[in-house]
Amino acid sequence: VVFGTPAAGILLVFFFLSLTFSMMSFFSDWSGQTVCVGGPERPCYKIAYFHDVSSRVAFREAVQACEMDGGALLSIESPGEQRDIEHLLSGAVGGPGSGGGISDGDFWIGLTRVDGADQTETSHAFTSCPQMYYWTDGSPAPFRNWYFDEPSCGGEACVVMYHQPTAIPGLGGAYLYQWNDDRCNMKHNFICKYEPGTVSQSGGRGCLGIPPLEEMEALTVFQWTWCGLFRPGVVCLDLVWSVWTWCGLFGPGVVCLDLVWSVWTWCGLFGPGVVCLDLVWSV
Repeated sequence: VVFGTPAAGILLVFFFLSLTFSMMSFFSDWSGQTVCVGGPERPCYKIAYFHDVSSRVAFREAVQACEMDGGALLSIESPGEQRDIEHLLSGAVGGPGSGGGISDGDFWIGLTRVDGADQTETSHAFTSCPQMYYWTDGSPAPFRNWYFDEPSCGGEACVVMYHQPTAIPGLGGAYLYQWNDDRCNMKHNFICKYEPGTVSQSGGRGCLGIPPLEEMEALTVFQWTWCGLFRPGVVCLDLVWSVWTWCGLFGPGVVCLDLVWSVWTWCGLFGPGVVCLDLVWSV
């Protein structure tokens, strides 16, 4: 079937390209993939994880990258949001027991000290060091999740979330998900956050409508399709009709399998439109 009308062609090309780039992001362990963990009233997140250590960035660069993408460097405003981020990281780049140093690498979050990223020391005689930290996106949230004996302050004024699953645990336990202050010129991965209604959340950048697990039973199912990584592709469940579909990259296009009816379909760009071939009926 060839969809060649201007409107249909543009929409389907956009869908095809979005699906293709989303699939490619999944194949690289979700790195750079915008992920939504709730409905439209909840934030979305983008995990910027660099396998190549030399590509990691300093704190100010991470702030600028998120702002240029329409978001902000991650603020974590509650224990629930902390758990959401831990869940995303454990699925994206490997958690405890995943094995291999390739999954190690801390993440900048948007917490810094008032004399922070410039690394200049000023006198705050009546303010304790932990009280001097603030969220760069302006959030007033007081939630903190410091590792044991942190923050150490001194010349360390920008904050990372630990992600070192292969490291030997310290006095505060595993170096996973708790926070540590670090020098702002150190190079790390980072996480961006997109508030509800922002361009990056609503603009179709591969957002996954995955509700928090504790909300699944209360889900209004006619509004939802769930998608998750199922190597070497992505599997989606239509929560209305209980129809499973698997899609993966195949040659210059994308191939999808309806897991209920065992129907294979391949789609690829064709001139100003998109051509799809039903591989069972050759239609």
